[in-house]
Amino acid sequence: MTTFIAVSNRRGGVGKTTVAMMPAYGLSVGRRQKVLVIDLDAQASTSIVLMGHQRWRAAREANRTTCALLTQIANNDAIKYGDFVAREIGDVKLADGSRPTLDVIPSTHDLDDKEALMLIAQQAFYHKITEAFVQMQERMKQTIRAVDGAYDQVVIDCAPGLSQLVWGALHASDMVFIPHIPDRTAEDNVGWLAQRLRVLGHPKFFTIANRVSGQDSRAQGIVSAISSKYRPLGIQIPATSLWRTHSITATRLVRWPRSSAQQLSTCMDLQTLLSMRSINQWRWWRRRNDEEISGRKLTLIDPTLRIVIHVAAQ
Repeated sequence: MTTFIAVSNRRGGVGKTTVAMMPAYGLSVGRRQKVLVIDLDAQASTSIVLMGHQRWRAAREANRTTCALLTQIANNDAIKYGDFVAREIGDVKLADGSRPTLDVIPSTHDLDDKEALMLIAQQAFYHKITEAFVQMQERMKQTIRAVDGAYDQVVIDCAPGLSQLVWGALHASDMVFIPHIPDRTAEDNVGWLAQRLRVLGHPKFFTIANRVSGQDSRAQGIVSAISSKYRPLGIQIPATSLWRTHSITATRLVRWPRSSAQQLSTCMDLQTLLSMRSINQWRWWRRRNDEEISGRKLTLIDPTLRIVIHVAAQ
């Protein structure tokens, strides 16, 4: 059974892309699960980072993106999501040399414009604009749910705000992650989305505090206030570098045991993945070896995943 996870916040720049990408990579590589990422943000940051600019540009030129998928949604065509999926993305290989099942339906920069034009066209078929909204949301939900059974996890990177596509994604999801930065607007923004999820009858949504400084009492107070009202996931993404807040040791495996997936899942759990500040830091952690950090020589994970890393908070 597929689990559908939406990552959403009305505000931009709070870490939605980071929170969407890290579990997707961790679950596909560390736990060997089949993961699909659906990018509904016109910035297309998730798509470009996961695919690389060259492959993303090729998908855009071939019209195999969420923007093209909108045509099927608006025209009530039979849903053929497979035509828009970019398969085996990323640059990590498993121990046997194969690639993890990490796929993406990429976005493009004109997604917002396409959605607006589609809604205008839909008005000709409905007496009220609200009926066009409901139809677009329902079709988006059906499109996302069409992959049920094909993947273990589907992670949806939502655009800021609440477009009709985002509404459809929230309707389709089993749980929602709401990342936020602990500043003066955080509680209002989180509360605004949480209230609408409650109106939808959404049973599972979790807050994730991003760029949290342990030395900033004001930020900690904001995180506590939000956590007291809206259930936290139990993870905070620190504002400082991982290397400054964690002690790290690594063990090279001479022979890869059958229990490798379980071993990796313990050291590459969700909390460790989300503790990384940026996509570049995650890629750096995966690809560099024998690096000198703070006077200690550490062996980090290599692309073949034959090195186990142990990360512990100081």
